[in-house]
Amino acid sequence: MARKFFEIAFVIPFASKVFPEIRSFLKSARARFNQDELPELQIFSWVGGNSVGVIFRFSFENFVPSMFKWFASWAQELKMEIIELENFGKPEKEAMRKRFEMTSDAKFTGKYNLDHALNEIEGRFSRLVGMRREQRLPVRLTVKFRTGKALEREYTENISYGGMFIRGRTDLPLRSKLEVVFKLPGTEEEVKAVAEVVHIVSQEKVDMIDGDRVPGSGVHFVEFVGDGEEKLRRYIEKMHEQTQEDSEKTF
Repeated sequence: MARKFFEIAFVIPFASKVFPEIRSFLKSARARFNQDELPELQIFSWVGGNSVGVIFRFSFENFVPSMFKWFASWAQELKMEIIELENFGKPEKEAMRKRFEMTSDAKFTGKYNLDHALNEIEGRFSRLVGMRREQRLPVRLTVKFRTGKALEREYTENISYGGMFIRGRTDLPLRSKLEVVFKLPGTEEEVKAVAEVVHIVSQEKVDMIDGDRVPGSGVHFVEFVGDGEEKLRRYIEKMHEQTQEDSEKTF
């Protein structure tokens, strides 16, 4: 059977910092190569790993090696890892594609609007960057939340003014809303809030691109109940002051 496609995969790190360049790269590719040459451009994003993956599916009969020259400058500028899928055997090639499919937060394959896809992915990174601007405290809290009718308990990995990372939970749907309740350490004060799941770090993702993290879900506080926001802010400010004092005592 004649080969139909020649596929090249790219993994672009630090995506939130270079997203305008990623946008230019992908739109330039769509403008440069016609539909016969490049029938499909598949995009994947790993928000927790701050990476974007792209698979270029070229028509084999229209693919020429000189096309690689066009990618060279982009690869250098975006520090992309280039994976020539054609260099793999069929099982390895399918395994790589499956990892892209299984571990990504968002994926766009087949027919889709490129601008819509880029806006959607950029929006996910923007929300995550907004959370990360708030200094996070590496603190383990017990957090209770409701999924359906079940009340569940897990632990946080860190917390900030804007949200928290819930360890171990990788089954919470992206953009789903949770009612969360947690008690601040050393106090009897309880904080209640509505939070939105903004990114998932799966075990596959940790193994693939983010090995220094733990699996879990990042949530963004959407709305606090009562004076919960003020309670959280007082606690975080107190912990930051204590950390600074301890640091000064060290020196």
